[in-house]
Amino acid sequence: MKMKKAYLLGSLTVKNRAFTTDYAVKVDATLPPFEGKFCVRGGTIHYEEGRQSNVNVVLEFPSIEQMNNWFNSEAYQKIVPERRSTSEGEFIMIEGV
Repeated sequence: MKMKKAYLLGSLTVKNRAFTTDYAVKVDATLPPFEGKFCVRGGTIHYEEGRQSNVNVVLEFPSIEQMNNWFNSEAYQKIVPERRSTSEGEFIMIEGV
């Protein structure tokens, strides 16, 4: 049976845009061992409903297990405090179809 892909949806309000560039480079370095890749990173945002944020991302992983392993990895957890200190928002992990 084919594994279902998994997606992390991030909707953040970033308080320090200069930080975003530095953090983005650090996140990029954590993804290859888990085969993660960005599908959406920033770009123009159009809101129809709900709370507005200023940065949205979608990450794709080959499986929910790979996504969880990345999220809980030492490399990613090491930079999480940086994100939390300069932004607020949600991360939602979803298994694909």
